[in-house]
Amino acid sequence: GRTKHDLIQNHGLRDYVELVNVLGQRSGKSSSAGLYASYLTHWYLKFPRLASVTTAMQKSTELTATFVSLTFGKAFSLLWTPYSNIITDSKWFCAYHEMLDRHAEKYGIELYRKKDEYIKYFHKGLKAYPSGPKSQTLRGDTRWFAAIDELGLFPLPTGNDEEDEKSDRANSDEAHK
Repeated sequence: GRTKHDLIQNHGLRDYVELVNVLGQRSGKSSSAGLYASYLTHWYLKFPRLASVTTAMQKSTELTATFVSLTFGKAFSLLWTPYSNIITDSKWFCAYHEMLDRHAEKYGIELYRKKDEYIKYFHKGLKAYPSGPKSQTLRGDTRWFAAIDELGLFPLPTGNDEEDEKSDRANSDEAHK
């Protein structure tokens, strides 16, 4: 007899903004991540630029989607490629990109750039790309989406240290952070 909003506001229910999929082998986890990310990309492209609806974000803040796996090659082939293919093949995205191309030509400004290894929507401050598990490059971005493939195979932190300063490769905690 209660609503989710009531439970969050008054009864300590946590309002999670994270999805953790624990699915079996060959169940389509990576393809599903591409589908979720393409839906969220569509959603953010239709939504006003976030800096215009909140004072908590600067207009110059770029929002990032990162697809991470044990290696850059795995991130590219298993996570990025399904996402990129959906963006390339979707009727909605094709029509959206055509509209952006027309406006870019009319106004003489680049509104988006889609390459094999990344996509940027300059007019919305969005970018998406695959990445290897380097702890130095995973830190710092403001993310609107992150997918980590095979997190259970990442190394665990050593001892009480959350960061392994001897390795470029992020441990499981660092990759998640």
